[in-house]
Amino acid sequence: MFTIRNTLFVLLSLCWLHTSAMASVVGKVEALRGQASIVVPIDKQQPLKIGTAFDVGDTIRTGKDGVARLMMIDKGKFAIYEESELQIREYDYQQTQVKSDKSAVHLTEGSFRFLTGLMGKRSPENIAYETEIATLGIRGTECLVRYHSATHRLDIIVIKGTVIVWYKGYPKDKNKPNLVLNEKTHTVITEKNGVFEAGYEVYAEPAIDRGWYSYGSVPKDIANGLSVAQAIENALDRNESPAFIAQQLIDSGVDAVTAAEVLVSMLIQRGSDSDRETIKRDVINAVIAIIINDPQSTPEVAAAVARIVPSFMAYELALAMAIISPQFAVQIVREVTLVFPQIAFSIALSVILALENGLSLDDGFSLIASIKAAVLPLLTPITTDRVEEAVSPNQ
Repeated sequence: MFTIRNTLFVLLSLCWLHTSAMASVVGKVEALRGQASIVVPIDKQQPLKIGTAFDVGDTIRTGKDGVARLMMIDKGKFAIYEESELQIREYDYQQTQVKSDKSAVHLTEGSFRFLTGLMGKRSPENIAYETEIATLGIRGTECLVRYHSATHRLDIIVIKGTVIVWYKGYPKDKNKPNLVLNEKTHTVITEKNGVFEAGYEVYAEPAIDRGWYSYGSVPKDIANGLSVAQAIENALDRNESPAFIAQQLIDSGVDAVTAAEVLVSMLIQRGSDSDRETIKRDVINAVIAIIINDPQSTPEVAAAVARIVPSFMAYELALAMAIISPQFAVQIVREVTLVFPQIAFSIALSVILALENGLSLDDGFSLIASIKAAVLPLLTPITTDRVEEAVSPNQ
């Protein structure tokens, strides 16, 4: 007889299976061009799609025109290029358990570019990139690897960081690698009958005209077909300032509202609750750069960012935009206070005093701190995140 107890047991079992299946996913396809497929361990091949999740044991194959960009669960990235085959052999990442970190992928044929993620930063010794003739270890690296099985030729182009190499059949002693390859180098390894030779070619920045790749600047990324979000992500990975990224977006022909919406959203997503002041500074600097480079768009930009930003930066953002574009002060205050009506009076008062006295941004933010302390306790309703102390974006 199928009792309630049995039913609960089945439901719990199903939940456990679902959770296990979800937990086993190690990455997903973030971008795709041309023909590509995924082969699961039971040798079932199916077309690859954007959003496809994959697990340990799965193999990604690309056709003559295929390029796939993969995002791993630790934020590591792979770009697999034309006529390539890459197998995920091991990928153990637990956010709170550093000791469990372990990753190994195997390139059977073709080429791929990798940018290491969190595991590469905290446990680089546990990461391996394998080919038929050598295994690569990394030390905070961005690298392009090509392997041609017919000639047993392996090209390693180190873009950033350091790569260490062990030849196949040699002891994998982390203190005694066969090669140590430095940044901005192009090394060629060949193997014949167990004999290995290493040579060097003149380094040139990899010129890859399709798929996910950083072409060196926001304008070049956009000109080569990358989305605004991908171009911004590349720039952030290069540690470019938000203000410089904003300027490049406008110079590339991206409209100001789109530039503000995408850049501000990505800056907020990249931050954390414990890093509020950094987020605030980056967002304000980015928005200021956008309206300086496209001042006529200020009201629309103000409306767009007001819908995105958290309340703890509303004061500073409104004041900064008003000081930079005083001719649009009324529209700026209106757009921001439509979203944050509880602090309308304080924002308006801050802007009026700042403009009448010709204050700089630093002086304006000091003014805001005083007004917050005096006015906010009189306003209701008030939430705690609306009473953060103001900090200059230059601090």
